[in-house]
Amino acid sequence: MVGFDPKQTTLNGQELAYVVFSTSALTRALCQPFDVVKIRFQVQYEPIEKSSSISKYKSIRQCVRSIVREEGLRALWKGHLTGQFLSGVYNYVQFTAFHNLTVYSRLLVPSFHDDPTKRAAVHLVCGALSAVFTVLTVQPIDLVRTRLVTQGEPKVGHLVIRFI
Repeated sequence: MVGFDPKQTTLNGQELAYVVFSTSALTRALCQPFDVVKIRFQVQYEPIEKSSSISKYKSIRQCVRSIVREEGLRALWKGHLTGQFLSGVYNYVQFTAFHNLTVYSRLLVPSFHDDPTKRAAVHLVCGALSAVFTVLTVQPIDLVRTRLVTQGEPKVGHLVIRFI
């Protein structure tokens, strides 16, 4: 079951961190090349069409080939360490926030957790609040990761981030 249930055994903070960070690391390592391709398409101004003569990336296959040919195979993992950090922190913050919010909601309104419909509504609200909190927390890390992924050759020696 999702959320806090006093009848179930729970992981302590260290166990939760280990589970979250290890699963995040594996997922990020496998999915990073897809993320690099996605970001390259997002920052390309030209249309993503095979018939376009001005587009750098025209298809997923062509994009991967172009990145590997121009920048090397390792370029598909650009920003990987920052992405690992982002994924781990994101998942840990979201799970922890969701758990704590459901615990507090059980303390504030225990009757809502007895009715399945009300419990689903509580979990929806707790999930939405934890997602908002998580996105606000990790957005600066995501900005750094995106800039690292979009950085071409030659690499820039430093990365300046301005907060407005």
